Amino acid sequence: MTKDRFIEKSESIYSKVKTKLEKTHKGDVIAIEPGSADYTIGKDTLDAALKAKKQHPNKIFYFLRIGFPSVHKLR
Repeated sequence: MTKDRFIEKSESIYSKVKTKLEKTHKGDVIAIEPGSADYTIGKDTLDAALKAKKQHPNKIFYFLRIGFPSVHKLR
């Protein structure tokens, strides 16, 4: 899968669950595996990554902070 397709597919998956997740998980981090459309939610990036790796040990994930435009902010 190309980088552009990876991003496109991941963001499409997030857009389908965004409204539901923002109600109960705003501020948490979602790790999306675009090949399977599976996702996991954690309190931070590490928590989400560890949960996701248990489900899909050899995959790459796309991370988003639920309800925010980016996962981290630069100061």
